Amino acid sequence: QVVFLLRIDPRQGTLRVGQAMDEVVGAETTSSMSRRTGALAAINGGYFRTTGAARGEPVGLLVLAGKVLSEPVRNRASLAIGQGVPQRLAILFPRLSLTLHVGKSRLPVDGINRPREADELIVYTPDYHRTTLTAPGGSELVVRKGHRPEPLSAGQGRASRAIPPDGMVISAHGKARERLDAIWRTDRSVRLQTDLQSGGPGSLSPSVLLGAGPQLLRQGTVVLKEQVGSYAPSFLTDRAPRTAIGWQADGTILLVAVDGRQPQWSIGMTLAELAELMRDLGCQEALNLDGGGSTTMVV
Repeated sequence: QVVFLLRIDPRQGTLRVGQAMDEVVGAETTSSMSRRTGALAAINGGYFRTTGAARGEPVGLLVLAGKVLSEPVRNRASLAIGQGVPQRLAILFPRLSLTLHVGKSRLPVDGINRPREADELIVYTPDYHRTTLTAPGGSELVVRKGHRPEPLSAGQGRASRAIPPDGMVISAHGKARERLDAIWRTDRSVRLQTDLQSGGPGSLSPSVLLGAGPQLLRQGTVVLKEQVGSYAPSFLTDRAPRTAIGWQADGTILLVAVDGRQPQWSIGMTLAELAELMRDLGCQEALNLDGGGSTTMVV
């Protein structure tokens, strides 16, 4: 096994989450991002879509500067980064509810800033990309601050509408469009309500949340068995390159990258082995990040 370990004194260095290409969609190497942001060191973050027009879109929760950019997936764990020095970190299991308000009517939203599937209503914000990157077959409405909503027929059958910097695009397909049609009026106000329940301690108000998982350690105890339903069995048991973050009782942050899939160099680890490694390194809390071909550390 070849393991790379970086220790951070939270009184001397700060941790933050960077976005590939500075938007929700787009992929970029860890080395490019670290150079571009002037980071002293960097590791890869959470899971992301690897194919299609929306390649790079986070698969899991992403909250930056208090703004929800991507929704949680399968109740997976998230890394919370608090403000202040020294920084406080936590591993949480947030829940998100999205609601579209059209006048006094309400409509549940299936997702934010991700590809639209059949019978779904998705909201796209300016943080996503220049356009929605959607395929034909749904209806897309552009909503701008200070402007009346468009008629529902606007954008019907059109794809990949431009997202205004001062508004959003509502994209609906199939049954979701029918539900939207029942309440949509051009003389009604429109807003998106995001209710995020972080589940963290009251003293921690994270402005940054990064979905990943599973949680490896809680108070020094391996807790993988609690989360088996949120991941494929082979993901838990196969040996692979792994990336993890953890912290010790005194607040020291550990960034870990395990090389893998190279029998003559390093075979990689199962998640149980990774949890044992983080515990052996003295971590009280630890979280698995994206691994496999994504595992990278730059110093």
